[in-house]
Amino acid sequence: MSLFAPSLNYLWKVISDFGIDPLPLFEQAGIDPALRLDVSARVSARQMDELVWHAKQLSHDEAFAFKLAARVHPSYLGALGYAWMTSATLRKAFERLSRHTAMVYDELRVPLEDHDDEFHVIIENNESGLHDPALRERGKMAIMVQLCRMVCGEQFNPTRISFRHAMPGNAPAYYEYFRCHLDFDTEVAKMVIPAALADAELPGFNPQLVHTFDELIIEYLRQRDRSDI
Repeated sequence: MSLFAPSLNYLWKVISDFGIDPLPLFEQAGIDPALRLDVSARVSARQMDELVWHAKQLSHDEAFAFKLAARVHPSYLGALGYAWMTSATLRKAFERLSRHTAMVYDELRVPLEDHDDEFHVIIENNESGLHDPALRERGKMAIMVQLCRMVCGEQFNPTRISFRHAMPGNAPAYYEYFRCHLDFDTEVAKMVIPAALADAELPGFNPQLVHTFDELIIEYLRQRDRSDI
């Protein structure tokens, strides 16, 4: 299991925001900080888990995952991030994410479903060996909401979100960030969006650019396949 190394950038910045020196944490996790600037590099899921866990403990902030999401930038997801920003609709953006999640995180699966007038975005992840699966789950969900707000505007709110973990002690931080109905202790982690919103044309849609980014994503994944003996 591995992740796109430039995704470490937002962790470096958030750790610094808390007044913590990120270098010792990266070294403790066995991660060369220079990799966050290398678009061809990847780090293991175990290393990322160690880094996030220890950074969260040192922050003493139960809203740590939401602070991470607020630092997300398209470049941290490589060509997939820019393809997201230039997609025609949220549905098209999520279809790209669902199809090419291996570019960012090998073990992440994002199935998409339609239910009447709702569009469901599901998060499936192998959580074995993680320090705090709930932290990772809310972090991924927060990043997806942040990505939606980047293309739809800050006013974007899901209809509801479901989490597999139990209701946390810091539930107010969840409601403050997600601004929608929340369910806990569910069988599936998912975000629900009105279908009309998912299919509304986005202001950043650029057919030429998104085609270019799609080709870059496919080439990146092709190169990974070639190197995976």
